[in-house]
Amino acid sequence: MIAGAGLGPAQGIAAAPNAAGQYPTSLGGVQVLFNSKPAPLLFVQANEIHTVAPFSLPEISVVQVQYGAQSVPPLDVPFSTVAPGIFTVNGQGAIIDQDGTVNTPANPARLGSIVSVYATGTGSLKTPLADGQLTPIPPPYILTQIASPQVTFAGLAGTTVWSGSAPGLVAGVTQINVQLPAALPSGTALGAVPVILNALGALSPPVFISVQP
Repeated sequence: MIAGAGLGPAQGIAAAPNAAGQYPTSLGGVQVLFNSKPAPLLFVQANEIHTVAPFSLPEISVVQVQYGAQSVPPLDVPFSTVAPGIFTVNGQGAIIDQDGTVNTPANPARLGSIVSVYATGTGSLKTPLADGQLTPIPPPYILTQIASPQVTFAGLAGTTVWSGSAPGLVAGVTQINVQLPAALPSGTALGAVPVILNALGALSPPVFISVQP
């Protein structure tokens, strides 16, 4: 997300993929350029832009926002091949329980069950997808990592069942299906269990999942 002022229209505009499953690189008069290349856009508004950084970027890249005839001064921004982050929803991790419902304190996952964790910044894919491309269903687009990304719950590792580009979502969103431990350390608050994603040694900021025995 890019935050600021005067970056786009006062009324927010959400993008939709075209018939080929591709998100636009121009929306509501807004473009975001990474090294002069327009990037896919998901949402634009005056004070925030949601865009998808290209899969391939140098460590320091020039980012610039254009809105109509106006341009924000370019910024040199550092990038990394892996920089994991788990999405959140209403302060909780963006996690789906095994029954397909959203994990919340009122809808906890059972210990030992399989949950789906949604994240980004987890690395490249064995079969590349175009920038801004909707991930098809099927086939699965699996991460190239030598070892699957590891998800820990209150410091205990879950068992990764599958990880790759999230089907039906824009390329860059990763889905990790992981089995919760059968038990957690004594004293863990089950309503807010810290979850951390390890992708090739890079750790995500913690988010929270709610569980029950």
